Amino acid sequence: LEPRLGAALIRPDEVVDAVEPLAAQGETYFLFAEIWALLSKRPFSLRSAGALLSTVATKKDAYFDVADPLPFIAHLFVHIPALLARNLSTGNKWAKIDPCIGKLTEENGD
Repeated sequence: LEPRLGAALIRPDEVVDAVEPLAAQGETYFLFAEIWALLSKRPFSLRSAGALLSTVATKKDAYFDVADPLPFIAHLFVHIPALLARNLSTGNKWAKIDPCIGKLTEENGD
């Protein structure tokens, strides 16, 4: 991680130059969003499936890390279902599910 990131978050008024991600970080993707994009596009093509495989092979998932897969598992298989269960039990309607930030955007609210 960028060593100045903590200082930028704690004392943003003292940051004199923009904090940029390290070049070695590489590009990040969200697996759930990539799969949704693949499945929602019509017609389905092998080219788009190949692009997804290429993304998975060459980029870094925002949540998944082989050394620590628990955040990925908890986010997609515990947190999001818990939000859905809460809204189903309370009767609150939601406009969309955003797994990238881990929230349900509720109708008439945030």
